[in-house]
Amino acid sequence: MKNIIKLLLLMLAILQVTSAFAQRKTLWMRGVSQTSNGWNASKTHLAYLGYDFDNLLFSTVYEPGLGVEAAADVLAGTYGDNNDLLGIAHDYGGLVMRDLQLKDDNISAMILVGVPNQGSSAIDFTTTVEPNSDGTRAQILVDAIQDIKGGDRCEDCDLVGAFDSWINGLYGGRNYLSDAQRGSPVITHLNENMPTVPYAVMWGSVEEFSITRLLSSRAFPSDGDYYSECYARRLEEARQEAKDVFLISTIRNTTGFLGSVFNFIGSIAPGISPSEWISRAGSFINTQRQNFIAEIQAVKERDEELARILRCEFANQLLAAEWQLAMLENSALETNEVPISIPSEYDNCMLECATDMAWGDWGMNMSCDEFCAGLPDNETTMVTVLVTEDNDGFLTMSEQQLNGAAKTYHLEETNHFQESRADIKPAVSDAFEDLFEGGAGAAFVVPKQ
Repeated sequence: MKNIIKLLLLMLAILQVTSAFAQRKTLWMRGVSQTSNGWNASKTHLAYLGYDFDNLLFSTVYEPGLGVEAAADVLAGTYGDNNDLLGIAHDYGGLVMRDLQLKDDNISAMILVGVPNQGSSAIDFTTTVEPNSDGTRAQILVDAIQDIKGGDRCEDCDLVGAFDSWINGLYGGRNYLSDAQRGSPVITHLNENMPTVPYAVMWGSVEEFSITRLLSSRAFPSDGDYYSECYARRLEEARQEAKDVFLISTIRNTTGFLGSVFNFIGSIAPGISPSEWISRAGSFINTQRQNFIAEIQAVKERDEELARILRCEFANQLLAAEWQLAMLENSALETNEVPISIPSEYDNCMLECATDMAWGDWGMNMSCDEFCAGLPDNETTMVTVLVTEDNDGFLTMSEQQLNGAAKTYHLEETNHFQESRADIKPAVSDAFEDLFEGGAGAAFVVPKQ
């Protein structure tokens, strides 16, 4: 009898240990296709690190396109006896997760990553049609940029085309994306009914925003920047082509036109007949005239090519600037004292010299450093500037925040489409590892195999 009791106690102890390290049931909720790359790569990466979880959420039952509340209604109560579920959501999916948690007691904790908890100005910009207009502000911006390009051959890897396709996709989802607009009924409801379980927040930001990198992250499954690299390469190619056209001949040859005629006349052998003399001089002048015309055409083509490059460059810079303004229009601005360098005579000399060299106008036997040596160098002064709010290229920091979080993680140098990519962004992987290891409390723990 004693042996039986010991055996039962041993089995109970084994069951308790097994239970303590049981696989964690999870719900990995992606955002909508327009604004999220999904969790597949992250789940594979974290499983490779040894974390033992089972995902109970599948695309057959999760339909964010129904809208936040309808999508949550479909999911509520579908997990049977499975409780202690850890919800993990990115972007729009985080709003669905928050609504689902209020309706389903099975969810015991949530990880909200890059979620528009306070609504999104960028979604307002891309989904709301302007009064007395046929389009959104985003589409009006694209049309204006295309007008600036004016049909130029902008070999910029179709950056504007990629942006246009993206915002058209956002507009196409306006019926459900309106739930994520600032001040929407859904955002108001969720923030009046805060989560009743522990939750952690991850928010992303990039120090120097790049519309090219954001679109690259959306289109390609890597941490590369296809659009920036392609754009920079095409811009340099265009600049080099313009330089090559200009180097067909130089302006210096044309400024010596009259002198070259006189030199030629002086070189004609004496004793020839006047008619022969005139014929030779006329032939030389005609040849020089053709060269002169070709040189003028080279300058004209160079200037036209430069204008084309500048229009394309300005159009892309305008796109990035306007997108930033749209995203930040409801954010708070702060002032800060920063040092700036005032361009000096030396700086201006070096810039002018480098420009002359780039276009083949430099005919002196010295370097730019030597030519500009001795001129006053730059000075530094302090100025007051406006500092924009940190953002991930789609959502500002404040739009992603949610008061009362068990722990908040800053995903530095991580744009919006990278926030669900633990496989390529160490900041994302580190945050999940900290959570799964209990860094924000037992509610978020995921055991290892």
